[in-house]
Amino acid sequence: MKTRLALTLLTVALGWAAPAASPQPAYPVVTPGQEFRFPHDHGAHPAYRTEWWYFTGWLAGPDGRPIGFQITFFRSRPEIDPANASVFATLICEAALPFTQHNTASVALAPNGDFIINDTLNPAPDECASPVLLIRSSGSGVWFAAGIPNLGGN
Repeated sequence: MKTRLALTLLTVALGWAAPAASPQPAYPVVTPGQEFRFPHDHGAHPAYRTEWWYFTGWLAGPDGRPIGFQITFFRSRPEIDPANASVFATLICEAALPFTQHNTASVALAPNGDFIINDTLNPAPDECASPVLLIRSSGSGVWFAAGIPNLGGN
């Protein structure tokens, strides 16, 4: 009886403490027969959840043999409430696990989706041999953009 009462009280307390669920974004449905307008449709379609672009080609190797390549860029609309959207940055300095996450504070998105992070990483790294900067949704922690520096042709 005492165990059941304690579990019931814990469940009720957690229910009161849990934040209300954010409304999920509505993504348009892709339908057959969509008419494309170029050059307008060459770029991103921000209302849709996911899109990707492929760049493929051939290069000549040092010995003249052909080398094929493909680069794929993905764009994903994160599942965040547009009325309360915020992001933060995470810097990872290690090339392999375990990673130490160096985070900034969250910043709100402007109505057009723009943001500026003007903060200090916490904890600040002493050195950073393999930097990768992730932009992450504050609500879920899911990253939706990544950047690596140009290390002088390396």
